[in-house]
Amino acid sequence: MTNCETATRNQKSSGLFAGQGGQAKVDTSRLPPARLSSPLTNTLKAMNLKSVLVALATVSLSSVNVFPLAQAATLFSKVEVDPSRFVAVASPYANGSQHQLLIIEQIANTRSCWRESGSYPTVVDPLLTQFDFTGVCGRSIDSNGYSIRMADQDLGWQYSLRVVERGGELRLVGVSTMNRNLPELQIGRAYGTTRGFAKLFLNPGWRMTKRVYNGQALGHVYLTNDAPLSAVAIATVPENPAPVVRPLPPVERPATPAPVRPLPPTSERPRPLPAPAPVHPRPLPVPPRVTPTPAPAPRPAPTPSRINPGDYVVPTVVIDE
Repeated sequence: MTNCETATRNQKSSGLFAGQGGQAKVDTSRLPPARLSSPLTNTLKAMNLKSVLVALATVSLSSVNVFPLAQAATLFSKVEVDPSRFVAVASPYANGSQHQLLIIEQIANTRSCWRESGSYPTVVDPLLTQFDFTGVCGRSIDSNGYSIRMADQDLGWQYSLRVVERGGELRLVGVSTMNRNLPELQIGRAYGTTRGFAKLFLNPGWRMTKRVYNGQALGHVYLTNDAPLSAVAIATVPENPAPVVRPLPPVERPATPAPVRPLPPTSERPRPLPAPAPVHPRPLPVPPRVTPTPAPAPRPAPTPSRINPGDYVVPTVVIDE
């Protein structure tokens, strides 16, 4: 018998029921509230909401078989590849303001998967976007397709690959996913910056290999270095590095002339130089003497004869020859 039925039977004589037509109505306002009694209810009362969420998360994780990190690091091996058939590319996104790593592989020679041009940086044209590249080109765009491997240890669980812009160029770095204070791995650089696709040249000591599982090569690409992590990791490059001060070239000083040593004296007397031949100057030519021609004396004018009245006068004309 429930608590509600017991309360109803005990309160019939107190006027809690008003019957009409053989039917009874219960005044529920005076009934005591029903109580739930269960282990789950008591547990929820003792724990707050935050504790419940933490407990549920702990139970969920404990029910999943988490793959051991140490086993994952040694489960895979690597195989060498032809580096000429791979290219690491800084792929733009966010309208070219940021870049991420893209690795393209030339699987078959049917069509070219990319094209390179220019320098500082080298621009990459991803031709595989212009056709169905299935079976012709391979493409790795995130951590499912590439990771870091050092000293034959898979560091995919510890480091992620990123493309950052520093010092006026795009750089490929490895960043720790477990501790941000750990130094970065300097893996490659583009020798310039662009808002498009640029080729990333791997630093000395780095190369590309492929992941192998049970003797079979997979599509996963490793950025591989044979040195251990402790030997390659360097301090993080600052965002605004100090300018490099280059020493001035040495000033070239003029060569000091060698001292002139006097010639040793000789017993022979110096022979006198021959006398020069006498030079007889030639007389200058005398210009011919010019005698001036005297001017002709003026002839006296003829004296006119006496003319008698009535006579005609004939003028005389004198012509000088």
